Amino acid sequence: STSFTESSWWVIFSPLFASDALNAYFCVIVFIRMQLENSLKIALLRASWSATFLVMTFLFKFLLCKKLMGQVTLEYSEIFAPLFILLQLIAVR
Repeated sequence: STSFTESSWWVIFSPLFASDALNAYFCVIVFIRMQLENSLKIALLRASWSATFLVMTFLFKFLLCKKLMGQVTLEYSEIFAPLFILLQLIAVR
């Protein structure tokens, strides 16, 4: 039995990655339902915004895990870049 301090960062972050997968699944369902209601333009806009948000948050978590495990030698400003981009997109929206 491994203790909490011996756990990998990938195991610790796994609930966050699972929630990203469930969020993506929900977004696909919403996209399909909106497409069936003949709201293609709105569906594409919503899907692109959701996909951008999901990709940026996933990329941040992925890079952070790799940094905490010592697998990459990126600076923290480079790791937080997806969040900075996302904040700029939210400000423009």
